[in-house]
Amino acid sequence: ISREVVLKVNKDVIAPKIIKQPLGLTIKEYEDATFSITAEGTNLSYQWSKNGEKISGEDNSVLTISSAERKYNGTKYTCTVKNSKGEEKSGEAVLTVYYKPEISKHPIDISVIEGEPAQFSIEIKNGYPEETGFQWLANGREINNATGQSYTIRAAVLGDNEKRFSCIVSNTAGKETSKEAVLKVFRKIIAPKIIKQPLNLTIKENEDATFSITAVGTNLSYQWSKNGEKISGE
Repeated sequence: ISREVVLKVNKDVIAPKIIKQPLGLTIKEYEDATFSITAEGTNLSYQWSKNGEKISGEDNSVLTISSAERKYNGTKYTCTVKNSKGEEKSGEAVLTVYYKPEISKHPIDISVIEGEPAQFSIEIKNGYPEETGFQWLANGREINNATGQSYTIRAAVLGDNEKRFSCIVSNTAGKETSKEAVLKVFRKIIAPKIIKQPLNLTIKENEDATFSITAVGTNLSYQWSKNGEKISGE
């Protein structure tokens, strides 16, 4: 009887093939972001990269970013799967990090004359202005259809005087309310115009003589004169 010999059968090495790509993620700031990839093949190894640079120690099929900050917004992640037969690189998965809007410029006080327009506006720091909502308030109450980055009163009236305007800025990560801006509306000054002149009078001695005038305009004052000299108190 001969000595025994051992037969070893090596598994045929199958090249890597990605069957499920990592997907882009949208999260709020400080949430965890988890990317995953599914691949088939023999003795696979994984290497994740961020913006084209390898991430040290991230060599599993799952990548988790804990408490992602806004600085990660827009970063692109890929994973390379390989074995002795070759390698395959995944497509890019983009991480979107929403964060609470920050007001960089609050609305300011405005003074106008009645009938003039008044516009309040706000500026924000936000990576996603297209995802930001605005709601303007007057004295703390929502104004219908006032949902833009600015709010315009086309023709201010005296009833708008001393109203306080503010804006709530929001997105999926939170909201912030601006400081209040005060609107002051002044009455429009109309130049004086006499529409009824004083009339000549003929009276008997010791009778009263009364002259009158009719005029239109804003905040009118009157001063009567006799023979070109102002009459004190009249």
